[in-house]
Formats: sequence, C-alpha cells, structure tokens
Amino acid sequence: MHLRLKTKITLIMAFLVLAVVGVNSTLYVATLTRQVIRQANERAQLVSRHVFFQAQNALSESAKAGETPASSEPEDLRAYVQKSLDESVALTSSIDAEVGYSSVIYEVSITDVDGTVLVSSDASLPGKQSQARTNLAQLVSSSFVSQLRRL
Repeated sequence: MHLRLKTKITLIMAFLVLAVVGVNSTLYVATLTRQVIRQANERAQLVSRHVFFQAQNALSESAKAGETPASSEPEDLRAYVQKSLDESVALTSSIDAEVGYSSVIYEVSITDVDGTVLVSSDASLPGKQSQARTNLAQLVSSSFVSQLRRL
C-alpha cells in the first residue's frame, strides 16, 4: 500500500493534533483534580475544627452543670463523654448543618481512641467501629496517578 505525500502529511498532522489535545486534556484534568482535592481538604479541616470546638463546649457545659464521670476508669470516662456529646444540641446541630450545607462533606463522626464512633451524622454508626478513610492531606500531596487511583 503506497500512500501519497499529501495523505502522509494529513495523517501526521492529525496525530499531532490528537497528541496536543490529549496532553492538554490530561494537564487540565490533573490541575482540576488537584484543585478539587485541595478545596475538599480545606473544607474538611474547617469542619473538623468547628466540630471539635463544639465537642469541647459540650464537655465544658457538662462540667459546668456539675456532671462528672463516675470514676476515672476508662469505661466511666467514655460513658461520661458519650453522654455529654449525645446531649449537646449545639454539637448535633453543627454536625447536621455541616453535612446538609456542604457539597463535599458526606459524613461527620467523632470517634474515641479505639475508633469506635461516639457521635455521627449517620444514625447507624454510633457504637460501631469507624471505617478507614483516605487522608486528604496525603492525597493533596500525592501524584496525579495516585489521586485518580484513590478517587
């Protein structure tokens, strides 16, 4: 099969255009992905600080109300913290608002050191072991290929 010079040049130009479009599209998607992940991480950090502040207030309000743990045993301390968090209307409202008004936050949970969920926006999770989550801070600094794999 013998191709004319005009056909060869046309094919070469078509492949060059395809290559340029492919490289530009890949760079655009990589930049957009990195930006979206960075914004999600910033939002998650803001939400975590806000919920942490509300949890601190819930424990502070319990202490001001004269409530104390039955003893210094881990089970009693956990029960005291659980009760304080459960009874905090401000904490519950904050968690519900963060999930309800954010397009990137799907769940907010507070866990103990063992990973047991104490309070969550998902009513089925309290008392259960929390699932491992992707660390967004690590995902922000990882390569584009790693980001795509995790997503």
